[in-house]
Amino acid sequence: MVSKTFREAGFISERRPLKLHCTVLNTSHRKPRGRGPRQPFSYRALVTSPATRPFFPAPAHFRDAIEVDFGTWDVEEIQLCRMGSYGRDGEYVSCGGFSLVS
Repeated sequence: MVSKTFREAGFISERRPLKLHCTVLNTSHRKPRGRGPRQPFSYRALVTSPATRPFFPAPAHFRDAIEVDFGTWDVEEIQLCRMGSYGRDGEYVSCGGFSLVS
C-alpha cells in the first residue's frame, strides 16, 4: 500500500523494496539549544530527564540497559522526508505523504 501510493504520486521511481522506519528516539546525536555541533547521546541525561521520568524506573546505576515501555502509539499518516534535510525547527523536510485514517 505504501510503496504503491508513493510510486503513483511520483515520489518513487525505483522498483527496489521501500524500507520504512519511524524514529521514536534518536540515540546517536542530540542537538543542543542554540547553535553548535551535535553532542553525543548521554544515557544518564536521558534517564534522569524530567521529560522521560514517567517511562523509566529509577535506576540504581547507569551501566546496564533497562527495559523501557513507551506504550502504544497510533500512526495517522505517513510522510516521505528528504534525507539529510532539516527545517527551521530541526525537523525533517516532508516531500509529501498520505493519511492512514479515513
